[in-house]
Parts: sequence; C-alpha cells; structure tokens
Amino acid sequence: MKRRIARTFQMIRLFPDLDVDENVMIGLHGRTRAGTLDSLLHTPLHRREEAWARDETYRWLAFVGLEGRARSRARELAYGDQRRLEIARALATAPRLLILDEPASGMNPAEKAGLVQLVGRIRDSGITVLFIEHDMSVVMGISDRIIVLDYGVQIAEGAPDAIQRDPRVIEAYLGREDPE
Repeated sequence: MKRRIARTFQMIRLFPDLDVDENVMIGLHGRTRAGTLDSLLHTPLHRREEAWARDETYRWLAFVGLEGRARSRARELAYGDQRRLEIARALATAPRLLILDEPASGMNPAEKAGLVQLVGRIRDSGITVLFIEHDMSVVMGISDRIIVLDYGVQIAEGAPDAIQRDPRVIEAYLGREDPE
C-alpha cells in the first residue's frame, strides 16, 4: 500500500550532476508502470508515460518557480533554489503528507520569505505539510497549528499566537530571568 508521504532533508539531497528537470523526473519514477523492456522497445506505454512525465515535471518546476532553470545542473542553482528543487521532486511523488525537515536552514531572509509563500501554496493545494523548523519567524509565518518540543517532550500545542504567549515555550527557548 502506498502511504503517499514524501519528505525533504535538512541537508539537501539532490543529484548535483543531473539537470534540474531530471531531478524532478526521479520523483515521478514510482508513479509510472512502463518497464525496461517498454523503454528499450519504445512501446506506446513508454511514449505516453514519457510525455506525461515531461508535462508533470514542468508543472512542478513552474509551481516552485524553477521552470526557467530546467536544463541547468542542480549544483549550479543557488542554495534557496536547490531547496525548492528538492521540494519539487518530493511533490512529484503526489504526496498527501509532505514532511519538510529544517527547510529554512541556511537561507537568507528573502529565500525564507519565498519559502513561506511556497509552503502556503502547497498547503492551499490540499497537501498536509509537517514542518520541522527552528526559525520561529518562518514557523509563525506559515503554521496553522504548532507543537513545541523541549528535549523531545511536548510542552505546548496550539495556534501560533497561543504558542508565542505560552510561558513554558518562552522559558524553554528564551530562558528565565535570574532573580538578583
């Protein structure tokens, strides 16, 4: 049974020597039926799936804003674009749940703002996004519901505004004042 879960990793895991579009096509592999023999013989099934995969790849590249970089090598992309490529590849698997592990790590403020917009569009498309992130401005900018862990123990759960005011969260992440 397919679980329809996809994820990205804190450390980017692209195929750096492949083109951008080839990286996304790898995400489509599990959604095709043609086999090696179909490929070798260029059967109608193979040709249909190749056309579908090309269309689907460019749809996801457009969704993340990389359609103009399709024939570039993945390693040539800026860091934030590599993150978006990794997300496009994950989306190509047609997940119902997308897990993003520290997606804002290493991004500059402009890239983070773009990431927040992209994750909002993913969420608005009906895909559930589980976001593991330490950058609170990013978390607060995109989350509907937040669970806060302190050393692996859940200390709070709720809407962003409630989390910001929660004394356990404030103490865990900002510390408490020393009485003098």
